[in-house]
Formats: sequence, C-alpha cells, structure tokens
Amino acid sequence: MSVSHKAKERQARTREARLKRKENISFATITKQESVKNIFYRHYIHAVYLNDKVRAYHFANSIGIKTPNVFIQPSKDFTVPFRTVPLKSGHVLKPKSEVQSRGVYIIHEENRIYDMTQKKNLLSFTELKESASEMLKKGLVKQDNWILEEVIYFDKKTKELAWDIKFYCFYGKAVLALRTSRDGDLKRCWFNREGKRVDTGKYSDELYEAPPVSEALFQLAERISYQIPAAFYRIDFLETMDTVFLGEFTPLPSDSDAFSDKYDNILGLAFLDAQARLNRDLFAKKDFSEYRKFYEQTSSSKPHALGIKKYFLEGIRRISKPINHKEIREQMNQSFDDGDYSYALKKYDQIPTRKKALGDHLIALEAKWALNQETLANKSSPSYHIDLTDIPSSNKNSNSENLSCAKTLSSMQLYKESTPYWISFLSGAKNINLATTRKIITTLLHLSYEDQHASLRILDLIKEKMEEILDNHHTDFINYTYVLLK
Repeated sequence: MSVSHKAKERQARTREARLKRKENISFATITKQESVKNIFYRHYIHAVYLNDKVRAYHFANSIGIKTPNVFIQPSKDFTVPFRTVPLKSGHVLKPKSEVQSRGVYIIHEENRIYDMTQKKNLLSFTELKESASEMLKKGLVKQDNWILEEVIYFDKKTKELAWDIKFYCFYGKAVLALRTSRDGDLKRCWFNREGKRVDTGKYSDELYEAPPVSEALFQLAERISYQIPAAFYRIDFLETMDTVFLGEFTPLPSDSDAFSDKYDNILGLAFLDAQARLNRDLFAKKDFSEYRKFYEQTSSSKPHALGIKKYFLEGIRRISKPINHKEIREQMNQSFDDGDYSYALKKYDQIPTRKKALGDHLIALEAKWALNQETLANKSSPSYHIDLTDIPSSNKNSNSENLSCAKTLSSMQLYKESTPYWISFLSGAKNINLATTRKIITTLLHLSYEDQHASLRILDLIKEKMEEILDNHHTDFINYTYVLLK
C-alpha cells in the first residue's frame, strides 16, 4: 500500500472519528455538568446569576424590556415569608427561586386560583394557604421567600392568560422557541429558527398548531442573550395582544433528556459553539457594559471585568488541594493570555523567588508595562517601576531565551534594550521565519533614530540568514530598509 493511500485512509478515519464525536455531543449531558458547576462555583459563574427572579427583572428593566408590575418582593436586606403576603385578585404568587413553575399560583379571583404545580383550580385563599404550606413542609419549595406580581393577560377583557414563549438562546443565537398556552389543558408548539414547526421529542403528546413566533421576537431574544456573558440561557416571554413582558431567565431547563437524539445533539453543538464565541469575546475584552453595570449594582461580591475563567479557577482553588508551582505558573500564563494582567502579577508573586524562571520574569515585565499603558491612557501616573535586572545579559542565555527577551522588550517598545538580544539570537540562529523578521524590522525602524550602527548590524545578520528563504517582496522590503538606514 502506497504512503499516499495510507495517509488518505488515516484522514478518512480521523474525519469519521470527528463526526462521531460531534454526533455524541449531548445537551442533556452538558446541562448536568453545568448543574454540578452551579453547586461549587455559584458565585463565580454568571451563567446562573439571572436565575434569581428579582435580579432577572432588574436586568430586563435596565435594558428596556418590560416586566410585570411587582407589588411585593424580597431584597438582600429582608425576606418575604408566605404568612406576610396579602393575597389579592389579579396577582401571581411565586417563590423567589424555583423551577418548573413550582409553587406558582395565579389568582384570577378569590374563588378562582390556578395551582401551576398540581395543575388544578383552587376555590379559596384557604386552599391556597394549605397548598403553599404543604409545599414548604415537603421541601418542594425550598425557601419561604415570595414575590407577588400582576397577572399578565393576553386579553384583559376575556382574562385569557398571555402566551408563554420560551427561547433556547446560545449567546446571541436562538435555536428553538416553545410557544405554550396555559389556559385549560397545556398546549405547546416548537419552532426552529426559520419559524417552522418541529417535533423535538419533548412534549410530543401536547403539540398542536399554534400561531407562529415572529421574527422580531426571535431577534429580541437574541439581542438580550448577546448582552449576557453566558453560553446558554432559556429566555421566557409573556406575549399579549400588543406587547411582550419578560417572564424569567432559566439557566438549566428541566427534562433536557426528553429531547430526541437529533435535537439533543443540535442543542449540544449550539452550546459548545456559544461557549467558544463567548470565550473569544471575553479574551478580547468585550465590555458587556449593561450587564456589568447591573452586576455591580446587585452583586455583593467584588465586581470583576467578567473574567469567568478567573472566577472558575478561584472556585477550583477553594475546594481542591493547595496548588503547586506548576499550576500557579499555568494560571499566570493563562491570565496573561486572557489580558488579566493584575491577576497574572498576583500569580507571579506566589512563585518563590528561587523557582522563578526567565519566562516568568518576562511575563511579569510585560504585564507591568501593559498596566502602566492603561494608567497613562487614563492620564494617571504609572503604577509599576519597570526593572530589567531580572533579565540575564544576552551572553548568558540560550538562543531561544535571547529570542524571548528580544520579543518581550520590543513589545514593550524598549527597542534599544532589545538590540543585544536580537544580535545574539541572529548570530546563533540557523535561519529565521518571516513572523520573526517582521518583528525585527519593526524594531529596526524605531531603533534607527537611536542607534544606526546597531540597526545596520542587525540588518546584515537578517540578510545573511534570510537570503535563501525570502520571497521577492520581503527581499525588496529589507533592501529598502537597508537604504533608509544608510
């Protein structure tokens, strides 16, 4: 069998394995994993922060989304026990933090109360009190802390309840919508992003042909989702004849394993795609300004630049064994790559002096320089003194160490200081690639104003090393640079 044929077979097996892995990605499994994270890292993950209904309404109002009028609600300073709630017609009574409509009572009239948990009508406030007390006693409602808000009707004259529309949103992309009628028997209808009715395997025995979900509502759900630093939220709306209200944010929908294999896989892939896009935006320092403002107003913990990875690492640190120096170094490198320079310096300080390597010193220097640039941009005095004494002279380093020093110093715009490291690296290098050449040329153009002799020495070395592998464009550019410097 020829080598090329073996290579093709290997590529085919790789493609098949990759496809199999994609087919095995499960939304149900992912949500179970996320629920475990929720237990250990609740204060570090924004993906569950809006599960609290009071916070959810606060955030919705801050971005211009209507919410039901709230008459009584708890705060961080006090709770609202059931016995203190004044029961009135036209109100909804619900626990502050529960799922699956557990503990929710719709009070149309004193003798017409719908128990969402047991799916039955109650005929008096006495029955309501007995039902709520029983739920608290059995632990079906975990906290005796309640919200009282207005009932949202589709048509106030007929007192037909508003449509409940749930969007499965993955960081700016709504993959599915579920329209539900809660008047009488539950009736549901699924729609995909194209607005077509689909059968997802969940609630298959309750499906019917409901009115379509509008494109405008899909776009609204996606706009809200894109403003939250979380890979997934189910965003629920209440739709009336002329407007929509936010219902709630649900980070971990129940019965996720009820989806068919096809839609379980579609939602699982959507989650992974959303997580990757979110990570890219976080590392690129996306502002999330509205969410940040809301979070700082409502969170009791110290505000942070929404660096979820930092929170996650801190959560691991609190429940695991003491971390070793290798783990500290990995966290420092990751924080630096994420642009969290202050945290990178904090980790650098945790490495004992005798165990600090050249790479650690270089990261700390560049982090200090980056933080100084930020303070200068804000017209403040630099926070850190840049001290190069931790970097050995070029004649004491290996070739790769000299390259690292040269690149770091050039990135910090210390072009003159980078010169001996560039010269030592070029003298010992067998060849150099184009990316490194571009970095060196940038240094040369700045260095020409400070030390023309050193610039010409570096340029001679570049020509010597690159002559055989440079294309015409780069050769012309280096010759042009040579002429400029002379």
